[in-house]
Amino acid sequence: MESFVSKFNRFQDMLGDKLLPVLLAWKGEHRGAFIDNLNRAERLGLVASASQWMEARSLRNRLVHEYMVDAEEFAQSLRLANELSQMLLQTWKNIQAYVENSHAAE
Repeated sequence: MESFVSKFNRFQDMLGDKLLPVLLAWKGEHRGAFIDNLNRAERLGLVASASQWMEARSLRNRLVHEYMVDAEEFAQSLRLANELSQMLLQTWKNIQAYVENSHAAE
């Protein structure tokens, strides 16, 4: 459990805080606040839903920074994190395809 939560957090940070801003700059897009970057990424088809990503970020913060005492709430949060991890993996695949297509077009 702890390992999954940690990897869920790191993967989200790597994609959202590091990779997306670099990718946006590479494509000549203006980088801004996190939500602005997500909205731009959604426009480019990299992120399916900026609001779903924000839900994942909120869940990440709850899992990391709050001590959950209710076992059922914690289990529901882990199930949701598992579902949202699929969205993160799809974002990674979208980014890979976008970069490959950009290189092929050059």
